[in-house]
Amino acid sequence: MNLPADRLSSLPDDIINKILSYIETKDAIKTSILSSRWKNTWKSIPYLNFDTDDFDSLPKFTEYVTHVLSSRNNEIELSSVKLCFRGEISQAFVESIMNYAFSHNVQKMTIICSYVRKHIEFPLSLFISRSLKDLTLFECSISTTIKSSWDLPTLTTLHFGRVNFRNVIPFQDGESTSTEVSHAKADVEYGGLFSKCPNLKNITLTDCDIYVDDFTVCHSQLSNLSIKNGHSYSVVNVVAPHLKDPSVVKFKGDVKISAPKLSSLTYESEYYTELYSAYGFSSLEKVDFYISYPYDEDAPKIIHVLQQFGNVKYLTLGLEVVEVFIF
Repeated sequence: MNLPADRLSSLPDDIINKILSYIETKDAIKTSILSSRWKNTWKSIPYLNFDTDDFDSLPKFTEYVTHVLSSRNNEIELSSVKLCFRGEISQAFVESIMNYAFSHNVQKMTIICSYVRKHIEFPLSLFISRSLKDLTLFECSISTTIKSSWDLPTLTTLHFGRVNFRNVIPFQDGESTSTEVSHAKADVEYGGLFSKCPNLKNITLTDCDIYVDDFTVCHSQLSNLSIKNGHSYSVVNVVAPHLKDPSVVKFKGDVKISAPKLSSLTYESEYYTELYSAYGFSSLEKVDFYISYPYDEDAPKIIHVLQQFGNVKYLTLGLEVVEVFIF
């Protein structure tokens, strides 16, 4: 067979870009020394992955990222951007990367901030994109005024990790106070934060703490909701007519679900917390219900919830729940 000596270089650009998307951008750039065919290939990769762990110091990291963005082919749009950093990095630098990504119609963005004493605070006004579909924020701070909303009309999937939600108290002139919090600040009144995300279907809250008076997730298209760990000082209201399979695992707080089409429910908690449904739970077919340390005085409340599972076909109860009724 008369095959070229370098079969990898003969692959179409789309396949090469896909292969390079699985490695760090720093390593992708190293392929430029392979041959003349690869010299500028990295400049057209629609995937960017930056991690401070790949560098000895933050100044070297910022210099490198600046070089990559300035050398990249500006006519190529971005499919995905991932930014992981540890240490004290400037807010302006992070914002410059986000602005570059949004201006190149990025579809997926992941920002992970670890071991930062003063967390990067992002104003909601920065999150304006007509292309972003998937967003993950981990240990990031978000500042917002009372009427603020994310302007992300194409967003379908949102994951918050270790984010704290707090009320932002406005001055009389409408400007918000600037108080430092551990992870995030956000006012989320009735549908406020997500009201400009009409296509949002999936929300995951992991290790999030909620300090607002009224935390409501109100969305007509929401179909998947997962709340894991974290706690809330007020009732978490979920208003989602298309929600079918919510999951509330080890979350310390009361949850009220307004969803008429529920088909399954996963509830797992260390101690009993109130679980409500505006439409009841008559539509449920499958329920997993676990409480690690139920108190005897909570037995009437637990029984009241279980009585609403009358139409459930598959019910799994933790042994500790059963023991409350026996003993």
